[in-house]
Amino acid sequence: MSEVQRGWLEGPYTHEQLTSRFGPLYVASPRFGLRQSDKTRPIDDMSASLVNSSFSPSYRLELDGVDSIAILCRTFAGMVGKDRAVSVELSDGEKLEGQLHSSLTLEDAATLMGRTLDLDSAYKQLLVRESSLWCSVLQVYDPDGCPHLFVSQVLPFGASAAVYSFNRLSRSLQQIGTRLFGQVWTSYFDDYTQIDVAASGSNPQQVAESFLDLVGWKYSMKESKRMPMSSSFAALGVEFT
Repeated sequence: MSEVQRGWLEGPYTHEQLTSRFGPLYVASPRFGLRQSDKTRPIDDMSASLVNSSFSPSYRLELDGVDSIAILCRTFAGMVGKDRAVSVELSDGEKLEGQLHSSLTLEDAATLMGRTLDLDSAYKQLLVRESSLWCSVLQVYDPDGCPHLFVSQVLPFGASAAVYSFNRLSRSLQQIGTRLFGQVWTSYFDDYTQIDVAASGSNPQQVAESFLDLVGWKYSMKESKRMPMSSSFAALGVEFT
């Protein structure tokens, strides 16, 4: 019901009400709770209702995992020579070359820091297309064991199509941040690992958060997730130092 108050769900509805709205062939998927360390996460079981079976992706997900973070750090730290020349070879063989900025020493260029930026309730920031609402109905049991029907207005957590749809948007945020705001970061669903020279201080965090504020995406403000840039940081369950 708290999700109803936040506008994520509509309902509860009766079968007759949904039949009047969507017709008799709407699909209801069961929701269950997955107990985690500090909370119970609602899972919308689109596999049980066969909604997931009706989806087939036409492309492969591109995710920046732990290896991508390690390679980015290694490239960043090793691209400056002792003569202060900067050289980076791209995947197509093209080389980007220049000189280290006069404000940075060689030690500055090799001293890195990082952090992870986490989007807040990431799936819930994207809407379900109106024409697809008929298959985003959820069936939830109340404490007395009575079933109730709700319509999910936001991406269901448990839908295969939602995984691909969300990743397209999260990857676009990463690309925009990189190309327009000079962010050096990786994208893994709703986690963005930021890397920069320690001399930049808190600037990378400020730029990233200001960018997301500008385009209307919410990021986690929890102290445990909104960590500052640091020479030792956790990303995707791995400690980088």
